[in-house]
Amino acid sequence: MEYGVGSNNIVLYKELMDRDVPLEVRRHPGMISPDERRFFYNYVAEHYTGKGVIVDGGALLGASTRCFGEAINASPRRAEILAKWPKPIHSYERTLMTPNLLRSFAAWRRGPDINAGDSFERVLRDEIEDIAGMVELNVGDILAMRWSGEPIEILFLDVLKTPEINRHALREYFPRLVPGALVIQQDYFIDSLPYIKTTQEAMSDHFDFVAQLRPTGVFQLKQSLSHEVLAAAEDISTVRQLELIDAAKQRALEPYRKILVEISKIHVLARGERKAEAVALLDSIAAEVSDDAPWRLNDSLDRARRILRLPMRRPGGGWIPPLPERKAASQ
Repeated sequence: MEYGVGSNNIVLYKELMDRDVPLEVRRHPGMISPDERRFFYNYVAEHYTGKGVIVDGGALLGASTRCFGEAINASPRRAEILAKWPKPIHSYERTLMTPNLLRSFAAWRRGPDINAGDSFERVLRDEIEDIAGMVELNVGDILAMRWSGEPIEILFLDVLKTPEINRHALREYFPRLVPGALVIQQDYFIDSLPYIKTTQEAMSDHFDFVAQLRPTGVFQLKQSLSHEVLAAAEDISTVRQLELIDAAKQRALEPYRKILVEISKIHVLARGERKAEAVALLDSIAAEVSDDAPWRLNDSLDRARRILRLPMRRPGGGWIPPLPERKAASQ
């Protein structure tokens, strides 16, 4: 099978991918891809009007922040935007170092003295120091933060790591989106976090699909979201969630991304206590994935096996037994 890894599906604003980006944007440490940086920077430079502010949810070391800040500086509307919103970028980051992030920071040669469990706030502030004047940086648990009420023109979400944060974003930020606002879902075309896909697709009548940029889904609001629309996006049956994931899958062009999105159904079925269906779907997907498939596909299948407490593939062949069930703590 040809998996087509690395391709995008850009429906609107295709011309943005032909524009260059500043060296500062390209080199800034972070996990967003060159294609995402190119699209974000050029969209803001050419199309951000200042009708609302930019929510930068999940800044990490500020790669997305850098895209937005440098783009505002390059915009012909810069003076007008900053007169209306002295700090148009509202960035959110917990700044909690994790074992996985330690490896990334080492690769970026940042924060060598920071250990797991420490804060990397000072590194983030250093990285965005030259654009800090236009950034309202919010450090800490986003669940403890309430939106101040400004209209939102760009909503970048790389922070929806739990259903609770997803619900918080739906209640705090989505009601303030202005018509024409861009919603950037950074964890969209992946195997996990299925609620991101189902929530966004539940509101699909109110959005145009803009692009699939690697794992990221980009959407543009056609009309304001009513209380009824937002409430319905919170309360979705298991059957409907599976249908919405199918809709999300159709937005990707490459088989690689389609398979990842299909795997996210296993997470939905497992949470819905439909293990037999989840196992059957896992077996069906695994049968289509060849041994020479991109490593992330087999890694995603193993993540699904772990959820279902099934044996996992052993690198080089063979199987790793599932972890035993944890016994409930005695009362």
